[in-house]
Amino acid sequence: GVQTCALPIWLFNGQPIPGKTSSQLALSGLTPSQEGAYSVVVTNSAGTVTSRDAILSIKAPVASTRLTPLWAIAPGARPYINEDNTQRGLALNPANGNVLLVSRSGASQLVVLDGSTGAEKHSLLTVLGDATPISGGTFPVNMAGIADDGAVFVCNLTTDGTSSSLRLYRWENDSPDTIPALLPDIPELAVAQRWGDAMAVRGAGNNTLVALTARNGNAFAILKIADAGATVAAKVFPLPEIAAGDFGLGLAFGKGSTLWATASGKPLLQIAF
Repeated sequence: GVQTCALPIWLFNGQPIPGKTSSQLALSGLTPSQEGAYSVVVTNSAGTVTSRDAILSIKAPVASTRLTPLWAIAPGARPYINEDNTQRGLALNPANGNVLLVSRSGASQLVVLDGSTGAEKHSLLTVLGDATPISGGTFPVNMAGIADDGAVFVCNLTTDGTSSSLRLYRWENDSPDTIPALLPDIPELAVAQRWGDAMAVRGAGNNTLVALTARNGNAFAILKIADAGATVAAKVFPLPEIAAGDFGLGLAFGKGSTLWATASGKPLLQIAF
Protein backbone atom coordinates (compact mmCIF):
# COMPACT_ATOMS: atom_id res chain seq x y z
CA GLY A 1 0.00 0.00 0.00
CA VAL A 2 0.94 3.70 -0.10
CA GLN A 3 2.86 4.95 2.92
CA THR A 4 2.28 8.50 4.22
CA CYS A 5 5.11 10.40 5.91
CA ALA A 6 4.95 13.03 8.61
CA LEU A 7 7.39 15.91 8.82
CA PRO A 8 10.68 14.97 10.47
CA ILE A 9 11.44 16.32 13.93
CA TRP A 10 15.02 17.34 14.63
CA LEU A 11 16.31 16.96 18.18
CA PHE A 12 19.14 18.65 20.07
CA ASN A 13 20.23 16.73 23.15
CA GLY A 14 16.94 14.86 22.97
CA GLN A 15 14.73 17.96 22.77
CA PRO A 16 12.87 19.15 19.65
CA ILE A 17 14.47 22.13 17.88
CA PRO A 18 11.75 24.72 17.27
CA GLY A 19 10.95 25.28 13.60
CA LYS A 20 13.30 22.56 12.31
CA THR A 21 11.12 20.13 10.30
CA SER A 22 12.88 20.06 6.93
CA SER A 23 14.48 16.98 5.41
CA GLN A 24 17.89 18.53 6.14
CA LEU A 25 19.15 20.40 9.20
CA ALA A 26 21.30 23.43 8.32
CA LEU A 27 23.15 25.30 11.07
CA SER A 28 25.12 28.54 10.71
CA GLY A 29 26.85 31.02 12.98
CA LEU A 30 27.63 28.24 15.42
CA THR A 31 28.61 28.97 19.02
CA PRO A 32 29.82 26.63 21.79
CA SER A 33 26.26 26.52 23.19
CA GLN A 34 25.26 24.47 20.12
CA GLU A 35 27.71 21.67 20.82
CA GLY A 36 25.95 18.39 21.57
CA ALA A 37 23.93 15.49 20.17
CA TYR A 38 21.68 15.92 17.14
CA SER A 39 19.16 13.35 15.92
CA VAL A 40 15.99 13.18 13.86
CA VAL A 41 12.65 11.46 14.33
CA VAL A 42 10.94 10.24 11.14
CA THR A 43 7.43 8.84 10.96
CA ASN A 44 5.31 7.13 8.33
CA SER A 45 2.46 4.66 8.33
CA ALA A 46 4.90 1.86 9.12
CA GLY A 47 5.98 3.48 12.39
CA THR A 48 8.40 5.94 13.98
CA VAL A 49 12.18 5.72 14.07
CA THR A 50 14.73 7.92 15.86
CA SER A 51 18.17 8.10 14.32
CA ARG A 52 21.39 7.59 16.18
CA ASP A 53 22.96 10.73 17.62
CA ALA A 54 25.36 12.79 15.55
CA ILE A 55 27.75 14.61 17.89
CA LEU A 56 28.65 18.17 16.95
CA SER A 57 31.85 19.61 18.36
CA ILE A 58 33.01 23.17 17.71
CA LYS A 59 36.73 23.61 17.45
CA ALA A 60 38.09 27.01 18.40
CA PRO A 61 40.60 28.55 15.97
CA VAL A 62 44.16 27.65 16.78
CA ALA A 63 46.15 30.60 18.08
CA SER A 64 48.76 31.58 15.52
CA THR A 65 50.59 34.54 14.08
CA ARG A 66 48.20 34.64 11.12
CA LEU A 67 44.86 36.44 11.08
CA THR A 68 41.78 34.29 10.54
CA PRO A 69 39.10 36.10 8.47
CA LEU A 70 35.68 35.89 10.12
CA TRP A 71 33.52 37.53 7.46
CA ALA A 72 33.63 40.04 4.62
CA ILE A 73 31.11 42.30 2.90
CA ALA A 74 31.94 43.11 -0.71
CA PRO A 75 31.63 46.68 -2.02
CA GLY A 76 28.13 47.17 -3.39
CA ALA A 77 26.70 44.20 -1.51
CA ARG A 78 24.78 46.57 0.75
CA PRO A 79 23.52 50.12 0.12
CA TYR A 80 25.83 51.59 2.74
CA ILE A 81 29.02 49.86 1.54
CA ASN A 82 30.51 50.90 -1.79
CA GLU A 83 33.77 51.71 -3.56
CA ASP A 84 34.06 55.42 -2.78
CA ASN A 85 35.29 57.12 0.38
CA THR A 86 31.94 57.50 2.13
CA GLN A 87 32.75 54.84 4.73
CA ARG A 88 35.48 56.12 7.03
CA GLY A 89 34.41 55.51 10.62
CA LEU A 90 34.38 52.06 12.21
CA ALA A 91 34.26 51.05 15.89
CA LEU A 92 33.84 47.93 18.00
CA ASN A 93 31.51 48.05 20.99
CA PRO A 94 33.37 46.38 23.88
CA ALA A 95 30.13 46.05 25.84
CA ASN A 96 28.39 43.69 23.39
CA GLY A 97 30.73 42.94 20.45
CA ASN A 98 28.71 44.90 17.87
CA VAL A 99 30.48 46.78 15.09
CA LEU A 100 29.38 50.31 14.24
CA LEU A 101 29.91 51.49 10.66
CA VAL A 102 29.66 55.16 9.69
CA SER A 103 28.50 55.67 6.10
CA ARG A 104 27.58 58.70 4.02
CA SER A 105 26.38 56.62 1.08
CA GLY A 106 23.05 58.17 0.14
CA ALA A 107 22.60 59.74 3.56
CA SER A 108 24.37 59.86 6.91
CA GLN A 109 23.99 56.39 8.41
CA LEU A 110 25.26 54.63 11.52
CA VAL A 111 24.78 50.93 10.90
CA VAL A 112 25.13 48.35 13.67
CA LEU A 113 26.50 44.97 12.57
CA ASP A 114 26.90 41.69 14.43
CA GLY A 115 30.61 41.54 15.18
CA SER A 116 30.71 37.75 14.87
CA THR A 117 28.90 37.36 11.56
CA GLY A 118 28.68 40.78 9.88
CA ALA A 119 24.89 40.51 9.77
CA GLU A 120 23.08 43.83 9.78
CA LYS A 121 21.17 44.39 13.04
CA HIS A 122 19.78 47.92 12.77
CA SER A 123 20.75 51.58 12.36
CA LEU A 124 21.17 54.22 15.01
CA LEU A 125 18.87 57.21 15.07
CA THR A 126 20.40 60.33 13.52
CA VAL A 127 17.78 62.76 14.81
CA LEU A 128 18.37 64.71 18.01
CA GLY A 129 15.94 64.92 20.91
CA ASP A 130 14.28 68.00 19.42
CA ALA A 131 13.77 66.09 16.14
CA THR A 132 16.58 68.06 14.43
CA PRO A 133 18.58 65.88 12.02
CA ILE A 134 22.33 65.64 12.58
CA SER A 135 24.00 68.21 10.33
CA GLY A 136 26.89 70.64 10.03
CA GLY A 137 30.50 70.60 8.94
CA THR A 138 32.03 69.34 5.71
CA PHE A 139 30.60 65.88 6.48
CA PRO A 140 27.84 65.61 9.16
CA VAL A 141 29.22 62.25 10.37
CA ASN A 142 32.71 60.89 9.80
CA MET A 143 34.37 58.98 12.65
CA ALA A 144 33.09 56.82 15.50
CA GLY A 145 34.37 55.59 18.85
CA ILE A 146 32.74 53.58 21.63
CA ALA A 147 33.52 53.87 25.34
CA ASP A 148 34.05 50.87 27.60
CA ASP A 149 30.47 51.19 28.89
CA GLY A 150 28.99 51.06 25.36
CA ALA A 151 28.34 54.79 24.93
CA VAL A 152 28.74 55.71 21.26
CA PHE A 153 30.51 58.88 20.12
CA VAL A 154 30.46 60.17 16.55
CA CYS A 155 32.04 63.34 15.21
CA ASN A 156 31.60 65.33 12.04
CA LEU A 157 34.42 66.61 9.85
CA THR A 158 35.36 70.28 9.73
CA THR A 159 38.17 71.44 7.47
CA ASP A 160 38.51 74.68 9.44
CA GLY A 161 37.48 74.96 13.06
CA THR A 162 37.09 78.73 12.76
CA SER A 163 34.39 78.55 10.08
CA SER A 164 32.47 75.42 11.14
CA SER A 165 32.42 73.77 14.54
CA LEU A 166 33.63 70.30 15.35
CA ARG A 167 30.46 68.55 16.47
CA LEU A 168 30.48 65.54 18.78
CA TYR A 169 27.41 63.35 19.36
CA ARG A 170 26.73 60.78 22.05
CA TRP A 171 24.35 57.80 22.16
CA GLU A 172 23.88 56.16 25.56
CA ASN A 173 24.13 52.77 23.82
CA ASP A 174 23.80 51.26 20.34
CA SER A 175 20.11 50.29 20.62
CA PRO A 176 17.93 51.24 17.64
CA ASP A 177 15.69 53.60 19.62
CA THR A 178 18.41 55.51 21.50
CA ILE A 179 18.20 59.25 20.78
CA PRO A 180 21.58 60.98 20.29
CA ALA A 181 22.63 64.14 22.06
CA LEU A 182 24.77 66.93 20.64
CA LEU A 183 27.54 67.66 23.14
CA PRO A 184 28.34 71.27 24.06
CA ASP A 185 30.47 73.38 21.73
CA ILE A 186 34.21 73.04 22.27
CA PRO A 187 35.76 76.54 22.04
CA GLU A 188 39.29 75.12 22.24
CA LEU A 189 38.80 73.53 18.81
CA ALA A 190 37.68 76.78 17.14
CA VAL A 191 41.08 77.20 15.50
CA ALA A 192 42.20 76.98 11.88
CA GLN A 193 42.72 73.22 11.97
CA ARG A 194 41.01 70.28 10.27
CA TRP A 195 39.32 68.11 12.94
CA GLY A 196 37.39 64.87 12.60
CA ASP A 197 39.59 62.65 10.41
CA ALA A 198 40.77 60.63 13.41
CA MET A 199 39.19 59.97 16.79
CA ALA A 200 39.79 57.55 19.66
CA VAL A 201 37.67 56.85 22.75
CA ARG A 202 38.42 55.07 26.01
CA GLY A 203 37.16 54.90 29.59
CA ALA A 204 33.61 55.02 30.87
CA GLY A 205 31.18 57.29 32.68
CA ASN A 206 32.77 60.46 34.02
CA ASN A 207 36.21 59.11 33.08
CA THR A 208 35.51 58.92 29.33
CA LEU A 209 38.26 60.43 27.18
CA VAL A 210 38.03 61.37 23.51
CA ALA A 211 41.20 62.10 21.52
CA LEU A 212 41.33 64.06 18.25
CA THR A 213 44.20 65.00 15.96
CA ALA A 214 44.42 67.82 13.44
CA ARG A 215 45.02 66.40 9.98
CA ASN A 216 46.58 69.53 8.50
CA GLY A 217 48.30 70.72 11.66
CA ASN A 218 50.54 69.57 14.48
CA ALA A 219 48.18 69.60 17.44
CA PHE A 220 45.99 67.07 19.21
CA ALA A 221 43.13 67.46 21.67
CA ILE A 222 41.99 65.48 24.69
CA LEU A 223 38.35 65.81 25.74
CA LYS A 224 37.06 64.58 29.08
CA ILE A 225 33.37 63.73 28.91
CA ALA A 226 31.27 63.78 32.09
CA ASP A 227 27.63 63.97 33.19
CA ALA A 228 26.45 61.76 30.28
CA GLY A 229 27.92 64.22 27.82
CA ALA A 230 26.59 67.40 29.38
CA THR A 231 30.09 68.46 30.41
CA VAL A 232 33.12 68.53 28.11
CA ALA A 233 36.53 69.66 29.37
CA ALA A 234 39.00 70.11 26.52
CA LYS A 235 42.70 70.79 26.14
CA VAL A 236 44.64 71.23 22.91
CA PHE A 237 48.31 70.18 22.91
CA PRO A 238 50.52 71.75 20.20
CA LEU A 239 53.55 69.77 19.05
CA PRO A 240 55.77 72.29 17.21
CA GLU A 241 58.50 69.68 16.75
CA ILE A 242 56.15 67.57 14.57
CA ALA A 243 55.57 68.50 10.93
CA ALA A 244 52.04 69.54 10.01
CA GLY A 245 49.98 66.57 8.88
CA ASP A 246 52.23 63.94 10.45
CA PHE A 247 49.56 62.30 12.58
CA GLY A 248 46.11 63.24 11.33
CA LEU A 249 44.69 59.97 9.98
CA GLY A 250 45.41 57.12 12.41
CA LEU A 251 44.83 57.40 16.14
CA ALA A 252 44.59 55.06 19.13
CA PHE A 253 45.03 55.33 22.87
CA GLY A 254 48.07 53.61 24.30
CA LYS A 255 48.95 52.53 27.80
CA GLY A 256 48.58 55.24 30.44
CA SER A 257 48.54 58.81 29.17
CA THR A 258 49.81 58.02 25.68
CA LEU A 259 48.55 58.04 22.11
CA TRP A 260 49.66 56.28 18.95
CA ALA A 261 49.19 58.30 15.76
CA THR A 262 50.19 58.32 12.12
CA ALA A 263 49.17 59.47 8.63
CA SER A 264 49.65 58.38 5.03
CA GLY A 265 53.36 57.98 4.30
CA LYS A 266 54.28 59.19 7.79
CA PRO A 267 56.01 57.44 10.70
CA LEU A 268 54.13 55.93 13.61
CA LEU A 269 54.36 58.25 16.60
CA GLN A 270 53.91 57.64 20.29
CA ILE A 271 52.78 60.77 22.14
CA ALA A 272 52.56 61.33 25.88
CA PHE A 273 50.14 63.86 27.33
